[in-house]
Amino acid sequence: MRNIAALFSCLALTAGLLVAAEQGEAVKPIKPSEARQQVGTNAVVVGKVAEVHKSDKVAQLNFEQKFPKQDFSAVVFAKNFGVFTNLDTLEGKTVEVNGKISEFKGKAQIILNTKSQLRVVE
Repeated sequence: MRNIAALFSCLALTAGLLVAAEQGEAVKPIKPSEARQQVGTNAVVVGKVAEVHKSDKVAQLNFEQKFPKQDFSAVVFAKNFGVFTNLDTLEGKTVEVNGKISEFKGKAQIILNTKSQLRVVE
């Protein structure tokens, strides 16, 4: 059931981005510090990965500051580690993530399920 919900979330985001692009509207990325105000919406977040923390169950890309001072994280669960094989190389790089912003323990996050949700900017 979670996989179906994640799939529909990704499809909805993609459809929204395509409609905006077709209408000539630019999808404006937001900063990690702005993500908490956008909880519940689909967004594109761009920022520098300050820290990559990986355990057996989850990997977190903490943006702008290391845990626990980060405003925003991109999260990859273990079932998707095979999809995101380069997570350890992202520390210090500026990346763009897209998806539905949720909140966990007072911090904004996007859960990454597909490679298309993550792009290295520089």
